[in-house]
Amino acid sequence: MAMYLFFVLVVLYAVIGGVGAQSDGWKMTDRFHGFRYSISTTTPTPLHATLLELATSNSCFGWSQTTPTSVVGEFRCPKTPGLALQIQVESLGAQIKVYEDTKIKLHFSRFKELSEERVTCFKDEPHKCGGGGDMGEGGGGDEL
Repeated sequence: MAMYLFFVLVVLYAVIGGVGAQSDGWKMTDRFHGFRYSISTTTPTPLHATLLELATSNSCFGWSQTTPTSVVGEFRCPKTPGLALQIQVESLGAQIKVYEDTKIKLHFSRFKELSEERVTCFKDEPHKCGGGGDMGEGGGGDEL
């Protein structure tokens, strides 16, 4: 009976006492930084190499892709290097959208260069889809 009462008290503490709320330092936003970018360019090859080096040296993952007028992509990194990386990418002339929840839309185990054929546009800037409504919902390269 005492063990049962102890269990009930622990459950009540967890529900009422706020154990479900994460404390500072344990939330994803305390530990990670994620953002989307678009960099206008006519010479994507050296830019891809630069982005890959930045991702590798900052322990980040994500992706980049060449469009007709830019290089676009996403990064997710540990918090401190991610903030520094964002500044470096902005210095390359990038438009940036920081994700409030740090979660990027396409996940890879490393930084990956995507083929030009894959559709990766988003519902908002940067790298917004064209207004033609030709993007479907779902995975594998549709509007994100």
